[in-house]
Amino acid sequence: MNFINGQPCWAGLSTPEVDASVTFYREVFGWDIESQGPEHGDYRIASARTDSGPVAVAGLGAAMDDTSPSDAPAHHDAGSQRSVWHLYLHFDDIEQSFDEALHLGATAIIEPTDVGEQGTMALLHDPAGAVVGLWQPGTHRGFGAAAQPGCPAWFDLHTKDFDAARAFYSRWLGVEFEQPEGFPDTYASAKGPEGDYLFGMMDVSQVYPPEQPSTWNTCYLVDSAGDTLRRAVDLGAFAMMDADPSPYGFISAFADPRGATIFAIGGQ
Repeated sequence: MNFINGQPCWAGLSTPEVDASVTFYREVFGWDIESQGPEHGDYRIASARTDSGPVAVAGLGAAMDDTSPSDAPAHHDAGSQRSVWHLYLHFDDIEQSFDEALHLGATAIIEPTDVGEQGTMALLHDPAGAVVGLWQPGTHRGFGAAAQPGCPAWFDLHTKDFDAARAFYSRWLGVEFEQPEGFPDTYASAKGPEGDYLFGMMDVSQVYPPEQPSTWNTCYLVDSAGDTLRRAVDLGAFAMMDADPSPYGFISAFADPRGATIFAIGGQ
C-alpha cells in the first residue's frame, strides 16, 4: 500500500507476554505470525491470507516500560504490566513532523529512532493524552492491504478532549473534520487533502472513566464480529462491546488477556 502523510499505516502490539499474545491473536483472527529474528528483537509480523496472497497486518513485540498506560481496566491486574496496541501514522519526514507536533502541544515519549533498515519510529502523547505513533518507512511500508478479511478496516481516536484533539490533528495533519450523515456531533471523520477519509474521532469524555486515557484504536475486518468476540472471550479476553449494528456492519470490541483493546467489524 501507498500512504500519505498522517494516514494510519501500522498497528503494533506492545506486550510483556509475546508468545502468549501470538497464540491468542493467531486463534482469534486466523493470522500467520512469524518472528523477524533476533537481529530485530524477535519482533513478530502478523499476516492475513488474502486472494492475492499473505499481507502484513500487524506487529507484536516485547513491551517497552514507558509506553504502556499505567491505568489498567478493571478486569486487568493493575499490579502487572499490561499490553497495549499502538497505531502509527505515515510521514515522509518524521523529524519535521515530530517537531511540528511538539510545537502544537504534543509531548514526546520516544524521539525518532531508526529501526534498522525497516524505517524510523517515534511516539507522542497528543494534547488530549492519547499515544500516537509516527512511522517513516524504509523497507517496511506498513499494512499490506486494507478492507479485506483479517486486515484493518478503520481507525478511530477515542478522545476525552474532542475540541483539543480536533484542533491539534487539523493543524498537524492538514485534515478537515466532517460529521458523517446520521452520526451524533460527538463523532467526526478526518478527510485528507486528497479527499480520502483517513480516520474517525469520537468524544468519549462522558463514556470513559476518569482513570482511562484517550486512545487510538484499530478495527479489523472479519467474517463475523460476534464469532470473533466469542473466540476471544473463550481464550480469556474481556468483552467490551457486543456485535452492535452500525451503518458499516456489526462491531465488537474486547480487551485481550493482557488488557490491550482491539475492535472487529463484519457480519453479525
